[in-house]
Amino acid sequence: MTLSAWSLFLVWLIAFGRSDLGRLLHPRLWWLVVCGATIFLIFIVRQAIGFARRPTISEDPWQWPSLLILLLPLLYFSQIPTARFNNDTFKTRNLSTANNSFQKEELVENPEPDTIPTLPADQPREVGLMKLYTEQEKFLGKEVSVVCQTFVDDRLPENTAMCYRYMIACCAADARPLFIFLQHPKNLAIKNDKWIKIQGKMTLITNQELTVPALVVEEVDYVAEPAFPFIY
Repeated sequence: MTLSAWSLFLVWLIAFGRSDLGRLLHPRLWWLVVCGATIFLIFIVRQAIGFARRPTISEDPWQWPSLLILLLPLLYFSQIPTARFNNDTFKTRNLSTANNSFQKEELVENPEPDTIPTLPADQPREVGLMKLYTEQEKFLGKEVSVVCQTFVDDRLPENTAMCYRYMIACCAADARPLFIFLQHPKNLAIKNDKWIKIQGKMTLITNQELTVPALVVEEVDYVAEPAFPFIY
């Protein structure tokens, strides 16, 4: 029963739960879930053959609690549809910038910037946060468009907010935020912990040998959370 429950859960996750799985696991690693479901099915068949060969099956009541414990992780998945990385997570996780040790060439964003259709000349191109870090000279002084999550805090300089997305290598467990600054007019109140699409001219802010991209924005558009909110 335990093996069957896990097998059915993984099959459901692959067939119907990909929107939730996308907030937990790198899309390129979904094959691991397929492998897990296959292994559980093999175990079920092997266990069924073992039962068929036994003349009698002795039940040990003390065994049931240990088996039920194996089902406990399934209950945590009920929280996934509403669980999100937010500003509290942003404050506690290590901040990551282009000066840190991640491998830039192995990270792409979904959708990849190269797959974005060509826009008219008067419309800024949507750019991933990773591109703003790795190709700063290319975008410096130019109008760009970015989709990210807001962070507003009284400790930031006046008329300044932050905008971030989480970067993952394999799954949500190793997610770290990659951020930019937003410099906005005094009369523009940016809501905290919201997904926004913004456009503005890119500049750079340097503090304590740390250089971070910044956008000078005049307005923000609040949007729905992307289907795949991570950078990978």
